[in-house]
Amino acid sequence: MQGDGEKFERWFVKPLRDLESLPEGDGAFIALATSCYLYERYAKAIVIEKTGKGFDKKLTLQERNERLTEDFAIDKDTAVAFWNVIRNGLLHHGMPKVPKGTKRAPKCRFHHSYPKAITLCQHSDGKWWLEVQPWKFMDRVIELCQSNLELITTFPGVPWATIES
Repeated sequence: MQGDGEKFERWFVKPLRDLESLPEGDGAFIALATSCYLYERYAKAIVIEKTGKGFDKKLTLQERNERLTEDFAIDKDTAVAFWNVIRNGLLHHGMPKVPKGTKRAPKCRFHHSYPKAITLCQHSDGKWWLEVQPWKFMDRVIELCQSNLELITTFPGVPWATIES
């Protein structure tokens, strides 16, 4: 029987690393979407442990944004924009939400050369842009999950899977 660490490696780390090896960054959207739901599981588990309470959507939303700011060294506006545009867009529609160029709904760009996983910046035309480096985001999420494996595998209400053979 495999331990939770082995399962995490087989189910997530290896497939994500395989996506990273695809030419021209073709695996980036899938890796980013997968990293988003892994991060959400991790963040909710941390919030539940920290508050000692069960899942509360409003509290968790605020706490999750605080977690995102801390884990990725970004400010609250960047965290809110990332969650609204990237996480909600990718996990609900398979693409980032339609950008408006505002601070809460910035236009998006993805590139492997960005120095940070997530950056929110205003360009000279006044439009806001969210610049995402998917592989840096993925690497950080893997690191956070591996460092907190017991929390994500014992997440209340959504237990870690067992595969029957």
